Amino acid sequence: MGAHGVERAAAPGPGRDRSRLAGDLESLLAKGVRQGHFAADLDATARACELLALLDGLSTRVVLGRHGADRDRALRMALSVTERLMERG
Repeated sequence: MGAHGVERAAAPGPGRDRSRLAGDLESLLAKGVRQGHFAADLDATARACELLALLDGLSTRVVLGRHGADRDRALRMALSVTERLMERG
């Protein structure tokens, strides 16, 4: 409850956005499995976690300006690894 007895909704923030992104990605992967785009035994929850970790790491390197880490290279790497992670059985 807030200062005047009014209940307040939780403020949106990075944690909420991150959780929603993970859920959205997991749902998208599960839909791809149902439609036959991905292997039937794909663990959508685990794969979503792996992909988000990959993107976190690459984006951190770009933001920090690490040698050899620019947006285009990070995107190419993300796409390359994602293709390998999502290969059908």
